[in-house]
Formats: sequence, structure tokens, C-alpha cells
Amino acid sequence: MKEQECVFGCRYFLPGIEIPTFMARWKSTSGRWSSLASRSRSMEHEKVASASNSASFRRSTRRTSLKTFSPAGPPRGASATMRSSRSIPPIPLWSKHAKYSISRFSATIQPKMAEHLGQAVVVDNRPGAAGMIGTHLAARAAADGYTILLGAAGPNAILPLINPKAPYEALGDFAAVSHFANTVYVVVVHPSLPANSIKELVAMAKARPGKLTVGVSGTATPGHITSEFLRVESGIDLVSVFYKGVAPAIVEVIGGQINMAVVTISPVLPHAKAGRLKVLAVTSARRATQLPDVPTIAESGYPGFVVVNWYGVLAPAGTPRDVIGKLAQAVSRTVTAPEVRGRLIAAGLEVVESTPAEYAEFRKNDLAKWARMIKEGNIRIE
Repeated sequence: MKEQECVFGCRYFLPGIEIPTFMARWKSTSGRWSSLASRSRSMEHEKVASASNSASFRRSTRRTSLKTFSPAGPPRGASATMRSSRSIPPIPLWSKHAKYSISRFSATIQPKMAEHLGQAVVVDNRPGAAGMIGTHLAARAAADGYTILLGAAGPNAILPLINPKAPYEALGDFAAVSHFANTVYVVVVHPSLPANSIKELVAMAKARPGKLTVGVSGTATPGHITSEFLRVESGIDLVSVFYKGVAPAIVEVIGGQINMAVVTISPVLPHAKAGRLKVLAVTSARRATQLPDVPTIAESGYPGFVVVNWYGVLAPAGTPRDVIGKLAQAVSRTVTAPEVRGRLIAAGLEVVESTPAEYAEFRKNDLAKWARMIKEGNIRIE
């Protein structure tokens, strides 16, 4: 990542773009851009000469910028928040895994977090290995408050439980900052299926053991584990059909190729409203804001059946408590801002608030729950 100076005197970062490439894209016949190119080359020579000690250069950059890992390139509108004065470069914010939703949520909270922290927050997307790459980088970063992670249940709870080669510990390598949102799962069926509740679906499955098919996104994902938990808790026999993503599973339920699916709520909403899908239940403790007339599985005869995929901010273990407190306050103020809260709800999330201590306790209990569901469902990576 190269630092550049613009014609207005501000400093900013261009993630993944080398300066010569940037100049090749933007240099024109204008003398203004030619002057910029000359100044950029001069800056680069000066930086190389002064950064012979690369470790100290990295340290000085980290000390003046907050980094957060996230999945896809820099968010729209990020350039304004990535600017700062000549003496203080931006703070990098890192987020971790390769799902579009994580990238979108990073872009949603980034500007307000920068505003409340009083410095720029840069989203550094590090996809790969179902989120382990970015998560590992965050776990090994300096515990100084200048690197934080946008975490989720998949890479921060499930993967360390089912993958013995995971290069980090779910709890030990991270300090809890703030739990800010949950996404819930829904049980959906084709409208023609003669089941209008979980109770009726279970009765149908017991009458036809091994005949009903359930679509899930990937192996050992939260959706897959949730479907297996439903199978175990209700004592039914379902045939799992795995897809590379939520969308194909939804399409095949709509087309009648499979009977049902257990997927996240957001992509289901337009199809449910159009009558192409029938939503039988949600997996959260309370009814979803977006589907207030749909009961929870817990109130459908299975008390204690609560499964959510959480999102929260984590920091490397050992980050000072006072720093954790300041970050938690910034996250809380960010997600409670009406414009941010509205965007998160529109994306299918349930916004929550927590202190660092509450988030730490939640993660401990959540990890134990996933461990139990994985064991009872006999789920493993092949």
C-alpha cells in the first residue's frame, strides 16, 4: 500500500495500487497531472531513503492509523475519511472475510466510526480461507488499538471448532470490543408445500423420513449447522443439499427442485413479499423486525432453539482496557446513529448494543453453543 500526496496537500492511501500504476491511470496531458507525477516520484525517492529501517516505518504508520479487516476493496465514499493532515496519516481498520455482506457492513459503519474516533478508519479487505486469512492477520497484529477486526460467528467461532489447523484461538487471541448486530436464519419452503408451520413441517418429515430435501450454503457454515440442529432437535430425517452460496439454494426452492432451505433472512425478503417463498420460522430469540408475523422456532415448540450469526468488533488480545473502552464507545455511537441503524436493518440485521464485558460473555456462551451443535450434528470438514 503506497502513500500519495494529492494536489490539495492531503495524504491518503491507495490500497493495493502501486504509485506508477496509479499515475498511469490518471496522468493526462494536463500540466497539473504531470506536476503531480513529478512530485510523487520525488516523494517516493525520499520515502525509500528515509525508510531503510522498514520495521520502524511500519510502526510509525500503525501508530497513526486504525486498520480494520474487510472483504472486498475500499468502500464507496471512503476517500474523504481516508484523508488527514500532513502530520497524521489515516488509521487502518481491518475486517476479515470474503462475504459481500461483511464488506457492505464495513462500508456502512466506517464513516461514522471515523467521525467519532476523530481520525480516518481504513477498511483493509483480506478474503480467503473462509475468513481465516484476515482473522489471523488481525490476531497477530500489535495490541495497541490501531488494528481491529470486524468479526462474525463463522471465522471467529465455527472455524476454530471444526478446523484443527486454524491459526488462531476463537477466544484467547481476541479482546471483545462491541457486539453490534445479528443476522438471523429463516426456514423457507415452496408455497405449494402443505406445511404452514414448523410443527406441520416436522409432522410431514416424520411421515416421510429421508424424503424432504433442505438446501444450505456450504459445509459447516452457520446455515448448515442450524439445519442440522433443527434435524436433531425435532428428530426428523432430512437430506441436505449443499450450494455455493445462498442464492442458488433460494432459486431451487422457488423452482421446486428442493423442498426447503435454511438461509439468512435478507435475500429471502423480496421473494417472501412476492409470494414466491413461504417463511415458516426465524431462528432468533425474538421475531425479526422485517418479518414480525413469522414466529420463532423457539415459540413453535422448541424452546431454547436460538441461532444467530453475530457481527462485532474485536481487537488483538492484550489491547489496553482504556483503549477497548474508547473503541466500544465509538462503535456504540456509530450503530445507534439513525442513518447507520436504518441501513443495517434494511440489510436484514438486528442491531444490538453491548459493553465489552457483555460481548465477552456472549462470545463464551456462543462458542459453547456452536460446539454442542457441531457435536450433536456430527459436522466435520471432509
